[in-house]
Amino acid sequence: MCQELEARTYLDTGRLRTDKSAIKRSRVQRSPDPRPAAPLRTRFKTTLVVLLVVPLLLLSFFSSGAAVAAVYYVSTSGSDSNSGSISSAWKTIQKAANSVSAGDTVMVNAGTYTERVTVSRSGSSSAYITIKANGTVDMKGFTLTGSYVRVSGFRIDQPSWNGFYISGNSNIVEYNEVSRSIYNGDDADGIRFFGDGHIIRYNYIHDIRQDDIPDAHTDCFQTYDNSAPPSTNILIEGNYCYNPGHQMMMLSAVTQFKSSNLTIRNNVFEYNNPVAGWQGIYLWDIPNSTVVHNTFINGRYRGVLTDGSPNTIVKNNIFYNVPLPYDGAGIDASNNVIYRDTYSVSSSSNNVLADPQFVDLAGKDYHLKSTSPAIDKGVNLGVTTDKDGNPRPVGRGPDIGAYEFSSSSSAPAAPTALRTIP
Repeated sequence: MCQELEARTYLDTGRLRTDKSAIKRSRVQRSPDPRPAAPLRTRFKTTLVVLLVVPLLLLSFFSSGAAVAAVYYVSTSGSDSNSGSISSAWKTIQKAANSVSAGDTVMVNAGTYTERVTVSRSGSSSAYITIKANGTVDMKGFTLTGSYVRVSGFRIDQPSWNGFYISGNSNIVEYNEVSRSIYNGDDADGIRFFGDGHIIRYNYIHDIRQDDIPDAHTDCFQTYDNSAPPSTNILIEGNYCYNPGHQMMMLSAVTQFKSSNLTIRNNVFEYNNPVAGWQGIYLWDIPNSTVVHNTFINGRYRGVLTDGSPNTIVKNNIFYNVPLPYDGAGIDASNNVIYRDTYSVSSSSNNVLADPQFVDLAGKDYHLKSTSPAIDKGVNLGVTTDKDGNPRPVGRGPDIGAYEFSSSSSAPAAPTALRTIP
């Protein structure tokens, strides 16, 4: 039994006062705790266990790879004997590639680096190793043999082999520019890939030609499995491939059906004149591939050619000035816009045989005009964005080609049938 006084105080005209009317009395009945107190020995043991277990848990946390990821920097004015911090950058990208761990990021400052970089270390599905250009960075290409590595934003001109050689698994190559690969005892492609689960997106690959590189079999993309792992579950999207010497994509499986499930969507494939190059996409013994929502401009032969590649889907593509848009057994084709083809393709399967009406063909702007017959004429294939990253579909159905038309990007039409409201 006890009495408690509770007082409320407040400031009034600079003086601390006590409001006596706020004082109240209360009686509080305190019941004894029926639980017996823990013996001293038990409490000591509990404290000892806590002191021993907590450090072990902390040690396990950090040794399991949950340490905080690091950000390293590379600069042309740096030194490889530095720490790699923002104020003490390394000089070479290779030094950074040799030093990173899962989850780390390398920021390469603007400049010219006369090196080809091999990345053999791996990240994880939840902690990619990222190597990123911080400004305009010119260099000579990447060889990726590790897994879970992301390379972004580099400009690669005249690499002494392929711009990118990708193996391992689940690597991401994005927002890079590759041009004029140089033959050096092997084919000189823009990007060559092997392995499983890679994403190759939003790259600009151009001018890989024999007149620049004699005796090279020059493609924007190439894969094969006679001397490398097969390619499976690869996503190639949003790229612009311009003016290669041979195929846009040479995709072959020497061992039948080892490579499979290639998805090719939202890309622009363009030869610089109507008789340049060879095939657009050549699929050889690779089943279950998807070629959708791409825009093909010009070509000497076929847009898509299959040879022993069953279950190939060719839908929602624009073939402009391509002699034979698609050819080969095992193709499921429909809802393509076809214009100026030499060999007639049936308008069945919902193909549209008409001018796609690009915004500016001469200026290489392959977005659609508001009057394009490609608008809303595609079949819904579950592709939710276009080459620009804009959502699709916008209207009643998805648009055919790499770009989805949006009326918000055009000036509104002048109103008609106006009337005065009294």
